[in-house]
Amino acid sequence: MNLKKTLGALLLASAAHFVSADSTNVRGKIIFTEGHHSPNCRTVQLESKSTGELLAFRIQDDEGSDDIQSIVLAALMGNREVMITYDPEITSGCGTNPRILYVRIY
Repeated sequence: MNLKKTLGALLLASAAHFVSADSTNVRGKIIFTEGHHSPNCRTVQLESKSTGELLAFRIQDDEGSDDIQSIVLAALMGNREVMITYDPEITSGCGTNPRILYVRIY
């Protein structure tokens, strides 16, 4: 196994405790992200690669949320694809959009 695959496997294993059994993955490009005076209301919109559907998500204000925001911003500025993992039943506490549990940039 090469180093890139090994690091990817370790990253997934370390993030596994954040992902619920009912989580969903969607891959696509970030259309926009925005800040908010209430940190739990930070919004991310993604265009699904498979369906073209526009999906809105929230970034919860907790430990690790700045990491998620950083990856989202890098993907937006670099026009890169991401995979967002979320559970449709888990929100950030601001509105009904699902909270991002995990994000990977490609």
